[in-house]
Amino acid sequence: MNFHFSRFIRSGIPALAAALCVLTAQAEVPKLLNHEGRIAVGTLNFDGTGFFKFALVSGDGSVTHWSNDGTSTAGNAPAAAVSLPVTQGLYSVLLGDPTVAGMTPLPAEVFEKNADVRLRIWFNDGVHGFELISPDQRLASAPYALTTETAATALSFTAAPSKPVIAWGDNQNGQTGVPALTHVAAVAAGESHSLALLDSGTVVAWGLNTSGQTTVPNGLAGVTAIAAGTSHNLVRRSNGTVVAWGLNTSGQTDIPPGITTAVKVAAGEKHSLALLADGTVKAWGDNSFNQTTVPPDLTGVTAIAAGYDHSLALRSNGTVVAWGRPDTGQTTVPPDLTGVTAIAAGAFHSLALKADGTVVAWGWDTGGQTAVPPGLSGVSGIAGGYSFSLALKADGTVVAWGDSTENQTVIPPAATFVTQIAAGAFHVLALRADLVPAPVARLDEDNVFAGRVGIRRTAASNTLEVEGNASKSTAGGWLANSDRRIKTDIQPITGALDKLSKVRLVDFRYTDQYRAAHPVIEDRRYPNVIAQEFAEVFPGDVKSSGERMPDGSPVLQVDTWPLTIYTAAGVQELQRAHDGLKQENEQLQRRMAEQEARLRRLEALLPKQP
Repeated sequence: MNFHFSRFIRSGIPALAAALCVLTAQAEVPKLLNHEGRIAVGTLNFDGTGFFKFALVSGDGSVTHWSNDGTSTAGNAPAAAVSLPVTQGLYSVLLGDPTVAGMTPLPAEVFEKNADVRLRIWFNDGVHGFELISPDQRLASAPYALTTETAATALSFTAAPSKPVIAWGDNQNGQTGVPALTHVAAVAAGESHSLALLDSGTVVAWGLNTSGQTTVPNGLAGVTAIAAGTSHNLVRRSNGTVVAWGLNTSGQTDIPPGITTAVKVAAGEKHSLALLADGTVKAWGDNSFNQTTVPPDLTGVTAIAAGYDHSLALRSNGTVVAWGRPDTGQTTVPPDLTGVTAIAAGAFHSLALKADGTVVAWGWDTGGQTAVPPGLSGVSGIAGGYSFSLALKADGTVVAWGDSTENQTVIPPAATFVTQIAAGAFHVLALRADLVPAPVARLDEDNVFAGRVGIRRTAASNTLEVEGNASKSTAGGWLANSDRRIKTDIQPITGALDKLSKVRLVDFRYTDQYRAAHPVIEDRRYPNVIAQEFAEVFPGDVKSSGERMPDGSPVLQVDTWPLTIYTAAGVQELQRAHDGLKQENEQLQRRMAEQEARLRRLEALLPKQP
């Protein structure tokens, strides 16, 4: 018999993840892991008492680190089971809770000493016997919070024992010696140095520092984008300005005056690029090969990239424009190249990612860096090094090809769950999502998140923020407390139709720049309102989203719920008006009937004509 299992709250996913159970601020934190799931027998959700066996095993499943009764070895099933109530397929259990029959305590050292821990489950419905539920569930960063000792420390715990950034390749100057980092938003790689942008808007740098490239300017904050050149760096700040430091032999760190609307930056060997909010490009620094001579008609740009001596721009129509040094074909864009969604530049070669998840490369190929592996697909990101290339696949794995003299194309086993890649001359940086400290460390003693929660984004303004769409499995809207007893100054809504008539409903597309910052947004038309106009009618329902425009002004968001209520009130107004007109019409019809009857009586009294 097949048992179907789904884990709808995944231990270790850095959002709403495995819950840290804390009893009191004074007591030691029990080593408990809250696990919930859904089980089905055949196609029907199981309902009743289910029998479960649990084990924490190694990544390959060959070693048992813990089991519910302590008897499991080499990943096999424990002898005793834990009986749990299952309601419509749903169950919940605190792993490691000795008050549960058949459950042994969960040692914290399981997570301290083992980087890859997975939860293995066997289930028995009482009829068909025990069956192993596959696959094992990986536990990422959240369980490490089990090592905190008190509720007080749990509330402030932020550091995970593993690094969110992994690096490989050349380390002659310490460029792959990643410092202890948490809350990393992005990475960038120069020739022999590395950068990390933190969620706080600050920058950390390490590696070669002969030109001051790893000496981050004092007080630098509010950074939203980073780029690393050969020996210099660029950052874009939230107010749209650009800051640069490092080697300046060709003016590559001399920011042109008046740049206040930058949205992206890119750095080459000795030249720099900035993409402005209006879709144009600014370039400065070395121009020996015309790499800073931006084509005069270049507009509608959504992304930029810089090689050693050449520059690339991606236009909103999915085409690529290249200029600068041409001698190895790096600026000779394939004539039929369209549908491009991302670009990258190596030293003397260029890369393009197409909407279908495939990669196109051209230019210098001495190390095979433009020989894209046959069949490569499902790619979500690209990067180019000196003579090698990288592709990040949608499943979080990395593919590399080209020169490997420093093992830069030898992908380490730890390069999984990757969300961003960066290539230096001979080294690689990868940002791992599963090793970013999870919000579980902010749970209070009642297993409640104490702060904002973001899914695929950093929550800046609201308790829960989602990048992309959200849904639920049943019909109906989200519930809200609306009990009369919690309300005061209750007033009926009047003038609803008049108020609704002042709201302009529009159909629109999001700008290329905004979609570039939010790749999940589809390029299609959306119906909605304009926040600034909506605020004139419903001022209390427009506020800052926490995001900023290039000029530093807030991006506004709206709560359109008033439209629903006022539309209902408007319908009621129309109904009342309809009822009034109906009553008037009925009265007029009665009066007409009376007049017609009177007329007939009068006609009957008149003498008949001979």
